[in-house]
Amino acid sequence: MFWFFPLKKLKKHFKFVFFGIVLVLGLLAAYLESTATAAGNPHTRNPVLLMKVQSDQQHREENKEPHTAQWKNLEQRWSPEFRGQANLHIFEDWCGSSVEQLRKNLHFPLYPHKRTTVRKLAVAPRWTDYGLRIFGYIHPYKEGEFQFAVASDDNSEFWLSRNEKPEELQLLAFVGKRGREWTAPGEYGKYQSQISQPVHLSMKRYYFEVLHKQDGGGTDHVEVAWRLRQAGSQFTLISSRSLSLYTNESSLLLDEVLHIPQSPASHRRAVWHSTHTAEMLKPDPRDSFHLLPFIKESHLEQVLPDCIYSPSYLLSPGSPLMRYQGLHFVHLSYVYPNDYTRLTHMEAENKCFYHGDGYHSDRSGFSRFMRMDPPMRPKQRRVSWPGWEGPGGILPDSEEQLFEYVDQEVLERQSLGLGQRIQGQREKEAELERQRKGERQVEVEKQAQKAVRPRQRTRVRQGEGVRRRGGVKQREGVQEAVKEERLKSVKHVDYGDDFDDYTSKRRSKLHSVRGEGVPTQNKRRRRTAAAPGVKPILIPVNLRLKYKDLAPTARARSLQTMQKMVKRGAAGKHQEILLLQGDWEQEDYRNELFINPAFYDQAVDWEQTFDVKKLDFAGQRSDWMDLHCNVSGNLVLSETEALGVVRSYMEKLNARNKGLYSLKRVVNVEKRLDAVQGSRYLLDLELLEGGARMVRLSQFVFALNPLPLARGGSPRLRPRPNPPPPREPLLCRPLGLTRRNEVMVHFIVPVKDQARWVQQFITDMEELYRETGDENFNVIITDYSSTDMDVERALRRAALPRFQYVKLGGNFERSAGLQAGINLIQDNSSIVFLCDLHIHFPASILDSIRKHCVEGRLVFAPIVLRMDCGASAQEPDGYWEVNGFGLLGLYKSDLDSVGGMNTREFRDRWGGEDWELLDRIVQAGLDVERIYLRKFFHHFHSKRGMWNRRVRS
Repeated sequence: MFWFFPLKKLKKHFKFVFFGIVLVLGLLAAYLESTATAAGNPHTRNPVLLMKVQSDQQHREENKEPHTAQWKNLEQRWSPEFRGQANLHIFEDWCGSSVEQLRKNLHFPLYPHKRTTVRKLAVAPRWTDYGLRIFGYIHPYKEGEFQFAVASDDNSEFWLSRNEKPEELQLLAFVGKRGREWTAPGEYGKYQSQISQPVHLSMKRYYFEVLHKQDGGGTDHVEVAWRLRQAGSQFTLISSRSLSLYTNESSLLLDEVLHIPQSPASHRRAVWHSTHTAEMLKPDPRDSFHLLPFIKESHLEQVLPDCIYSPSYLLSPGSPLMRYQGLHFVHLSYVYPNDYTRLTHMEAENKCFYHGDGYHSDRSGFSRFMRMDPPMRPKQRRVSWPGWEGPGGILPDSEEQLFEYVDQEVLERQSLGLGQRIQGQREKEAELERQRKGERQVEVEKQAQKAVRPRQRTRVRQGEGVRRRGGVKQREGVQEAVKEERLKSVKHVDYGDDFDDYTSKRRSKLHSVRGEGVPTQNKRRRRTAAAPGVKPILIPVNLRLKYKDLAPTARARSLQTMQKMVKRGAAGKHQEILLLQGDWEQEDYRNELFINPAFYDQAVDWEQTFDVKKLDFAGQRSDWMDLHCNVSGNLVLSETEALGVVRSYMEKLNARNKGLYSLKRVVNVEKRLDAVQGSRYLLDLELLEGGARMVRLSQFVFALNPLPLARGGSPRLRPRPNPPPPREPLLCRPLGLTRRNEVMVHFIVPVKDQARWVQQFITDMEELYRETGDENFNVIITDYSSTDMDVERALRRAALPRFQYVKLGGNFERSAGLQAGINLIQDNSSIVFLCDLHIHFPASILDSIRKHCVEGRLVFAPIVLRMDCGASAQEPDGYWEVNGFGLLGLYKSDLDSVGGMNTREFRDRWGGEDWELLDRIVQAGLDVERIYLRKFFHHFHSKRGMWNRRVRS
């Protein structure tokens, strides 16, 4: 039957046949293994992680140009039905005005807020703080060399491919790179970069992208125009007849992103090296401490004697509390070494760390902490100035002091009885007038005065003329004849605009009391010729005031001073400015008399030295939470105290294990102060075991307090002191205060219609799993029937160790959503972490939760940094959320014992449910551990379109 089968040849060449079969089987096995690896690789299943890996590979090659990177995009089928439109993706709620700031957006380019289309490359949404990505194909209407131009407010970029592939994009034209550049609509010639070099195009489709970033101001717009390179050709907008879609997205959900093109334009700097000044971004051993293996538990037994742990600051279970009063029973822990959670980069706007009076701090700064050394040379003699009646008749050191003195003088004269002084000033004024003009002229003016207002007595009160007759107040005019002669028109010398600016600035510092008793009918302009033989008026240089801004007493004194200077004559010793009486313009009694000074520069003592003592502002803080300061960071424990405790513990550890361990590094020491019983310490030490391998020790110890309680009552009712530790701390192991290193942690997040944030949260959890390899955590998402994505499908295809999903109906309720997730947990000895959707987790989050949560003892409430608009994990501008307790970790048994979430009271609102839960936790006698957690961020987001809010069209 098998006579035709070449058996003889097979036997003859059996070795070669066998080798071929083995080779085929090997190739098949390798193919199957690669397929399985790809199916289980989170990079291939999650496009966000794939994007990160590709970006990392791109930036490892130092000399590689950005546009040469090959981004893997799925090939999209193009249809003629796509003509007439281009794809538009909108990224809202993102501050900044540069395109580079848009690329730093957490959701860019895969998860925009909205997907839509446009029919022309000219868009003006009339909105603020957003970014646009327009992409698709351009179809040239004829073959030739084209030039492209772009205009926008603020920055924008236009990219064009050499063909229909997004990977071949090249930057042709742009408006600015720093965020400060902008143009008017249709203004293509403002910057040289706006117009591209000529590009030869044929009649086929070319892939393009337009990126645009708009900040909070200006007339937002972006447009792209083109023209053929020929004489007389004008730029025209690219309209619908030359556009087509890259793909049709109308039927896709927001979590379906594999079709979105990734190109050099969208990932020009997908990974950037931040030069941000936040100290928290610098490397710290705490960030990688969780990667070390634990020390053997058996080696920690009987190192310290056991002791009962019962802090004095805890409430007895069932103690009554007022609503939200539990917040005041939570205190901070001390940390060593400094973890630099203090937001020093934000103190230019907020100096609350120094606890100073804002008004005096701005005026004097920190000069109150400086003691100036006495001068080594005698002071310069201060020159006396005739006519200046300042303190001691001494010329002021600066113009500021002169005007401050004028302000004080006006205020002092207001506080005294003006009626008596005005009468005295009139007498002095009359005497000066008699000396200058003679008795005969004055008598004529007195008779003219009586003819105008017979039998009227003038009373002046704070710049007002008041006439009393029969108890009725009436306004009183100023004597016309005296006014005309006394305030002769004077023409001042014009010294230029600089003097006028100087006058207006200095005049604004005067405290003026304006007179209101001037009849409006007397307002008229007069020009009076200068009397023959009138002597020049000599004015002190620094009295450059506007006459109408002085109070009546100051005006009288100013006139008196001028008259005294007149008596000295034109050859007076202190003449500096010459004003001639005669030719000037007069308006009402409040006339303007400009007095132009010569400037005096402020003397600077460059040789001035000072003395200062070491300032320890951090040592002045207490463990009470300062709810008014959100930049302070963790309390810093003294080095002497921390190392003393570590040294004592290491001696006892090596005594128990015969010198097996040596201290490599003190990674972290946390102290919880108890002024009565003693202090609790959490030691995180990096040890060298037997000189061979590195291990980590994370252990609670308790230092008994040998000091008696100071007089003054219970420490809960007064600020707690920080007593210095004894030379040899009395250490013991607190009973019931032991951490579990591999306990399960459940992250519970309620969501509704937040596709981009849900996908980002899942991606972060995948990244956490990839970096730590820790399988003992679970992601629980309670979904209020989201319509923008299939949350359950996203969880199924995610590379997570485990997850749970529950679908709810109705409006979004945070308390009910969290409780629904809590009900899914079966193990009461596992940790529940009540979470938010917009959180960036550090890689050490699992270790931080486990070591700060102890069943029946400790609850963990880390403080999160709430980032500002436009900030990112690489540039964390923002503030610590010192008031919030919504991010909370505790054991399931403890949460059940306090009653879980309050789903009855907090049904139709959110906010306050965290403080209400905190009240019940404090009442149960649980200790709340409160620290600022490094690199633990809350992303900025708006509430527009979230939860149950509606968008008004």
